[in-house]
Amino acid sequence: MMNQEVIAELLLFMREVQKGYKEVVSIENETEKQLQDIAHRLEIYTDSYHETAKLGKLFREVRRTRRKAKEAQEYAEPVIRWIESNKAAMNSLEKLLGTLRHIQEVQGKRAYFPRSHILDYLTDGEQRSMRSDNFQPKAAGKAEKGK
Repeated sequence: MMNQEVIAELLLFMREVQKGYKEVVSIENETEKQLQDIAHRLEIYTDSYHETAKLGKLFREVRRTRRKAKEAQEYAEPVIRWIESNKAAMNSLEKLLGTLRHIQEVQGKRAYFPRSHILDYLTDGEQRSMRSDNFQPKAAGKAEKGK
């Protein structure tokens, strides 16, 4: 796996944990409201034995849903705390990923244009057609004359 894929997977994991955390917090809040509704129903109304049994089963289902949400929340909280305390690192990873993707894109489009005649005899003139015979590499550090 390439470096950028590892970084992308890490960032994806962090985003998914953040998204999932928000969802389970919402589920927990909703189940708390539902439990209060069931408790108030049991407290205030005088229901039949069968209605009370149905409320008991509903109570159990809601509690189980709440428990799953709390467990998922408990698992996600350390990751969320790390993300919040390392926002600069997260931004830096995002920037690094962008840089690595850009480099890969540039490298994928790389082409070479010959600068000499050394390989013309091997390629039946293909090198000659790729090369601009007017191309003269400049010596490093020397300015062009007349400018």
